Amino acid sequence: MSKLVDTLVSKRDDMLLFTLSLFIAWLLFGQVQVGMEPGKEREFEAPLAVTNLSDDISILQAPGFVRVVASGSAQVLDSLETTRVRAVVDLSEAKPGIGRYRIEVVGPMRPGLTLSAARTTAEIELEERLRKSFEVQLITVGTPPGNYTYNGVTMLPSKVEVSGPRTNVGRVRSVRAVLDLTSIAPNRTVEAEVEALGDEGRPVPLISIDPAGVQILPAILIGPSRRNLLVTPVFAGQPAVGYRVTGYEVSPNQIATVGESEEVSRVTTVNTRPIDLSGLRTDRTFRIQLVLPPGIETVEGDEVVVSVRVSKA
Repeated sequence: MSKLVDTLVSKRDDMLLFTLSLFIAWLLFGQVQVGMEPGKEREFEAPLAVTNLSDDISILQAPGFVRVVASGSAQVLDSLETTRVRAVVDLSEAKPGIGRYRIEVVGPMRPGLTLSAARTTAEIELEERLRKSFEVQLITVGTPPGNYTYNGVTMLPSKVEVSGPRTNVGRVRSVRAVLDLTSIAPNRTVEAEVEALGDEGRPVPLISIDPAGVQILPAILIGPSRRNLLVTPVFAGQPAVGYRVTGYEVSPNQIATVGESEEVSRVTTVNTRPIDLSGLRTDRTFRIQLVLPPGIETVEGDEVVVSVRVSKA
């Protein structure tokens, strides 16, 4: 009987030990599952950069971005700054022609984060680099402000070096800089960007220009201001008894003038010498001289034609 009791107790202890072992294993499994959250993925585009490219070789064609796959927990992926990720291709062994080059993804180092390119290689077309010098052609736009007159420029440098793939450099027809005359002023140097142009004045891509800009010092003359003034006829005397003036016309009714800025800015009209209408019975045309304010001159002539219409009262 005692032996039977001992056997039952032993089996009971074994069962409790087994149950306790299962419970501990379950707890450990749960903790491992929490610590090893199922992996997730996130795809995005990263800019493609090249390194170790020879000065004698230019890129003719290459993808600007590559697809990157980020793997890790949801928390890690949510905190990933994709702007810090880029794809890099080493071109130290590259030669002209079309080739496939291995992509390496560079980004923040973080536990549990894996970064890889969706495609392991990128197709890049390379070509021999050509260098060629061009005289810079200056184009002007706009009109000088105030009473400034544009009288040419001093430009440094006057010649630049254009470089890039042989095919593209061969398409360059001219190199141009643009000067906006509305922004010029005495002793002011203007910086202008230089661009390489091909047929029909279109920019040629994949071209480097050294230097990328030029310094322009415009030669400026300070001259008289110009202004159009409205002509106002001045009449004297009266038509014959029983007649009246019914209208008149002035040709030209505006006159172009020049003068010192301060003087020109003060006036908007210019008068004629008095037109004598005494005893007038019929329509009549007068050629009459203008009375110009001091310091102001006309550009072309100082006379106008005034046609007066007269009818019975």
